[in-house]
Amino acid sequence: MDSPEPVSRIKLDSKIPSTFPNPQTPITPPDESRSSADSPHHHPDLSNEVATLSHKLIRAINHQTDLDDMLALTRHELDSARQRNRELEAYVKEHEEKLIKGELLWRSEVEEQKLQLMANLAYEQQQR
Repeated sequence: MDSPEPVSRIKLDSKIPSTFPNPQTPITPPDESRSSADSPHHHPDLSNEVATLSHKLIRAINHQTDLDDMLALTRHELDSARQRNRELEAYVKEHEEKLIKGELLWRSEVEEQKLQLMANLAYEQQQR
């Protein structure tokens, strides 16, 4: 089993791909693209166009940020509404179960019983 060489012993001229350019290699920019981009006579209103496009890009980015913020807020409101809906549904279910068990009575039934008791009480008072 060969042990790999320590990092400090790797040869500089090895064939390992690198994302960094070799500092020993001179970098020469292409002459054609440089000369046309630096020439103010090529596009006289290029700086105005770049400024306009930059302004539009900034507005678009700001608008996108506003939309993202509104979307996050709307999602939060939707989650809150869903949670409130679940709470109310649980309350309704509990209330219906209490009605079925007889723990709760309809107001009209209670009023009817109250009137009946009052009539019975008045009748018994008259009998005395």
